[in-house]
Amino acid sequence: KAIFRHTLPFRSRISTSRDFRSLSLSTINPVKLHAYIPGRFEGKTPESFAKTPVIILHGMLGSSGNWRSLLSREDCFPGRHVSALDLRNHGASEFASSMGYSEMAGDVLNHMDRVGLKTAVMIGHSMGGKVAMALALEHSERLAGLIVVDIAPVRYDSGTLMHAPVIQAMRGLDLSVPTAAAARQALAPHIPDGGTLDFVLTNLVRDPTTLKPADPGPYRGPALFVSGGRSPYVKPEHGPAITSFFPDALTAIVPDAGHWLHHERPAEFLRVTNAWLDTLPH
Repeated sequence: KAIFRHTLPFRSRISTSRDFRSLSLSTINPVKLHAYIPGRFEGKTPESFAKTPVIILHGMLGSSGNWRSLLSREDCFPGRHVSALDLRNHGASEFASSMGYSEMAGDVLNHMDRVGLKTAVMIGHSMGGKVAMALALEHSERLAGLIVVDIAPVRYDSGTLMHAPVIQAMRGLDLSVPTAAAARQALAPHIPDGGTLDFVLTNLVRDPTTLKPADPGPYRGPALFVSGGRSPYVKPEHGPAITSFFPDALTAIVPDAGHWLHHERPAEFLRVTNAWLDTLPH
């Protein structure tokens, strides 16, 4: 009997091949997104802060939970209200049969409208970075700033990056394994990097009875592209694509960090992003 299920529906397709020049933001039938707000903001609203709030968008196979450790730090975006969203088909948000970037950006815009946020600084990691870029290109007036973490506005060959073997391993997981520890043991030979394995295992969640795997113009606002020094996702040759869509973008590298740099090197990541955020007018 299977006591696990994947929270990421692998039959859904992420439109990784979409060219940003042909984006058309979809706000038809948006998915309601779950938001995680750290406990230190209890009883506080975004309006009670002098600076523009921050919204964080996670990467593929992730959720808002991947950011909780960073958001618990006192030096995490001081003076700003911060929330992290679960994108569609991830975490505690609703599921849908499709996962195009324009659709996911529409979900984020709907969330902002629903909670009354006129503007926000958007931080997106990997897949979340592409969602944030799509939102910036279509609705620049809703962003006070953009931070893109370890991804570029280019097409990626999904077979050559780290997610392909990860998804293959998850598809092959025997969902009858009795515990999360057993699932970890089964996946470890296929996902040797411990940090990556930790993120993958966040797609396994337990309920009371069973375990469940869990053509627009350029954006001329302020933007920061942060990448990991050991990550294969952002390369020097991606520079022209970045400046084509985001002409005022600055770039930064966190040395000795991979794709999940905010998890691997949180202090260095916050040092870079906080310094950039301090340059914004609000």
